[in-house]
Amino acid sequence: METPKTKKILISEIELNRARQPRVGMNKDYVSELHASLESGETLPAIKVFSERGVAPFFLSDGWHRLEANLAIGFREVEAEIIIGTAFDAFKNSLGENDSHGLRRTTEDKKRAVSLAFEDEELKGLTDRAIAEICRVGHPFVAKLRPSTGTDSSSAGGTDSTSNGDEPKRKGKDGKSYSGKTNGSKSKKGKSNSKSKAKPEAEILDGNGIVVPAELVGSWNDTQATVMDLQMHAHVLLDKWPEKLFGVQSQRIRESLNTLLRSLDVVLCPECKGAKCKECNKRGIISKRPLLGTGK
Repeated sequence: METPKTKKILISEIELNRARQPRVGMNKDYVSELHASLESGETLPAIKVFSERGVAPFFLSDGWHRLEANLAIGFREVEAEIIIGTAFDAFKNSLGENDSHGLRRTTEDKKRAVSLAFEDEELKGLTDRAIAEICRVGHPFVAKLRPSTGTDSSSAGGTDSTSNGDEPKRKGKDGKSYSGKTNGSKSKKGKSNSKSKAKPEAEILDGNGIVVPAELVGSWNDTQATVMDLQMHAHVLLDKWPEKLFGVQSQRIRESLNTLLRSLDVVLCPECKGAKCKECNKRGIISKRPLLGTGK
């Protein structure tokens, strides 16, 4: 494998697969911290992307929060570590990122990573240990989350090797087949539960420091995802409208897009604190900088 190289790339050339984002949602507080760091002149660690030839398109694997911070501040380029590989390689690598650096994963984030592995045609037939190594979690954790279809979910994709009632076999990372019983069912008593108590999940705060109500967390995460997608599309449009081609219209388009970008920061409705009132059209979420206004 070639040694990864780091350089600045256009954000508009990065491909995002939101359906395979291994986190449950974006942490707005962490994005704000990164945004503040960028504003103060600090340099953030490079995001990690994969590319089949080392050029665009680039597939994001690690650095969703850093990318959003760069988008929020208006940067059109971002420092990236470029690894030669496919979109699948980027996805597979993303499942185990942030286990020891950056914003640590929550239990729900780890569950989502394992669930995404089970949904993938190439990964779902692997043993619990192999998936655990990819997702960087314990194999008992994977075993508890493995879907059950009455026989064994790992039989899909040609990895089932029995039809006489014996335990079906799954493929390990070494390519060999192993019995489904060897994936952590013999955990040691007295030790397996010593770290099993789940820590309470961190509260999600909006841009004004107000806690997002539990019933709004899903909508909040969806909104943050939509905002990031719009920011990405806006950057693509900015790169597609050079002044030499559109003249004075190019500047007007850029001003309109920048106004739109400034309006995309959303917060809980200050009137109802997310309880959904007439002021927010019963959504509980509004723009922090309304599009119809100064935009400052």
